[in-house]
Amino acid sequence: TGGPLTHLTVVDTAAGESSHRWPEILPRGNGVLYSVYYAELSEARIAVLSLESGDVKVLDHSGTGPHFVEGGYLVYGRADGTVVGVPFDEQLLEVRGSAVPVIEGVGIASGGALELAIARNGSIVYAAGLGVGSLSLSDDRGNTSPLPLEPAGYLTPRFSPAGDRVAVAVAGHIWVYDRNLKTLSVRTTEGQNYHPSWSPDGNRIFLSRVSGTGAGLYSVPADGSANPTRLYGESATMWESELSPDGQWLAFSDNPVNPVIEIVAWESAGGTERRRLTQTGSQIGFDISPDGRWIAYGSNQTGQSEVYVTSFPYPSGHVQISVDGGEMPAWSPDGRVLYYVDEDLLIAANVNTSASQVTVQDRNPLFSYNFRRLFGMRHFDVDPKGNGFVVVDAGGDSGAIVVALDWVSELRERLGR
Repeated sequence: TGGPLTHLTVVDTAAGESSHRWPEILPRGNGVLYSVYYAELSEARIAVLSLESGDVKVLDHSGTGPHFVEGGYLVYGRADGTVVGVPFDEQLLEVRGSAVPVIEGVGIASGGALELAIARNGSIVYAAGLGVGSLSLSDDRGNTSPLPLEPAGYLTPRFSPAGDRVAVAVAGHIWVYDRNLKTLSVRTTEGQNYHPSWSPDGNRIFLSRVSGTGAGLYSVPADGSANPTRLYGESATMWESELSPDGQWLAFSDNPVNPVIEIVAWESAGGTERRRLTQTGSQIGFDISPDGRWIAYGSNQTGQSEVYVTSFPYPSGHVQISVDGGEMPAWSPDGRVLYYVDEDLLIAANVNTSASQVTVQDRNPLFSYNFRRLFGMRHFDVDPKGNGFVVVDAGGDSGAIVVALDWVSELRERLGR
């Protein structure tokens, strides 16, 4: 059953620390490596605790997810997905020399987890990180026109209700691209921010945020005139959110293991009711219909991802829309078409929503594209004026798990030891 828990470190809030994460005990048992978090992931520092003296050394190395490698090396990840290595004296708990980049493009998960593991024999396994791709406009035949922006790790673009702006997540922050002015402006400056969506009037942007001081759903003025304010929750697993067209309901996905779509009454509804909208499988990636009567979502309840529709905000029946796979649903502006992605193919399902349940009339493949497909989220959006889509090219995304045998030999060579 184990013994009593003992606090090893204390977060120094006076020094700006927000949390201590990702501990790893050194093989000799004399120390613990861990990450000290501040307001931003880019500010995180590597620290080592002596289990013999209780002393803590915050190293002059910015990063997350530290690992000790046999032979005397410390490796850790930076916010941009670069893994670096530096010689490390396990007995004195000190680094020896300068850090050198050893792997590029390793995944950094929500909360700053480095998606890399190292075996004692020096082999490694890691998840490939986010590739650099373009943000483009596309017609319904797949003819694309890149926006005048530098390639980057764009995520979940969303048109404003008027179609004149696009909110998009880039490098942990929410940005707004103005199609008329052709400018890209940041709307968040703290924490890790994802999954933007617009209020029906286009005046606010909703987002999910993970930071050292908490996590949950936030909103920010679309013009950037004020800082984001927290709306709901303190769960680090709250992902996407969307406000219903009438402003009465806020839908969001939340669950640490199997995401489920839940809805909570928005303040204008005069209540705090919270209700689970779906019950089985993992549900992630959803869209509320323009009339607010339906919600489409992706689920793996049959063993593979498919697109379903149920009534909103009170669920009644779950109609499967896709066949042989589907994810990332999005409604057309008139609510008569439900778009979704099957592998690299965009499908348009013509639907009848006039009855008590949605029925599918037909499904038409539109075009193939190198869609970004990460986290089950929708990395494209439908132009509210009916003029095509905004799409994110996956760039170098592979979703691959990379294994490197005897990687420690390469590490020694890189570090000159």
